[in-house]
Amino acid sequence: MDIEYPWVAYARKSDVNYHTAVNDQTLLVDYTVRRHLTGGPKAHPYTGAYGSVRVVTNVFGYKKILNKTRTIIESITSEIPDFEMITESLWIDIGLEFKNGLAEISLDYRGGLHACNHLLVNVLGFYLLCDRGDVQPVCYSEQETKNRPLCINIYDSVEGGTGISEAAYHKIEPIMQKAYELIKGCDCEEANGCPACTHDPSCGEYNNCLDKKAALWILERLVARTPTS
Repeated sequence: MDIEYPWVAYARKSDVNYHTAVNDQTLLVDYTVRRHLTGGPKAHPYTGAYGSVRVVTNVFGYKKILNKTRTIIESITSEIPDFEMITESLWIDIGLEFKNGLAEISLDYRGGLHACNHLLVNVLGFYLLCDRGDVQPVCYSEQETKNRPLCINIYDSVEGGTGISEAAYHKIEPIMQKAYELIKGCDCEEANGCPACTHDPSCGEYNNCLDKKAALWILERLVARTPTS
């Protein structure tokens, strides 16, 4: 890749038994609230907000993955300038009782929020005229640190925004209800869910660091459904 022109890459044809995948980390910073609301049941309220954010993507290398087994055979580091953009975002802050409650039953709070982010993107099409690529879920890694508390969070995928996050803000309750129905109705037994519920093909963590049970635990309380446990 030409660092002077970071959107230009040079490729050559190769006959190999692996493919490559980028190693990167995307952080949302500089949250600016334009509108906010409170919702949810009295026992488990939430604060929903819509506004602008700065998206910073740091690419620090790539890995080689065997085609048949998907085993990582090599990781290569590289130095590429960060990619940044200002766009629009929807985020939902929930109380500390969610984190504490999940810890008591040995479920992963971070993985639950990550799965909730995927679920929101997966159900947006039921309520909004949009493509999956118009909005992105925030994908939490095990090592990631944030400059604000973890939350349920999605953002528009292009500079300046697509209008999807703002539209989703106005339909936040039915969207969360649909997300709950999707995960509740999926009978997969995988800890991190499956493509029919919590997976997202664009996930920056390749659908790792997800916790299906934690996401269900969070959503059933936010939409005031009878808890499963």
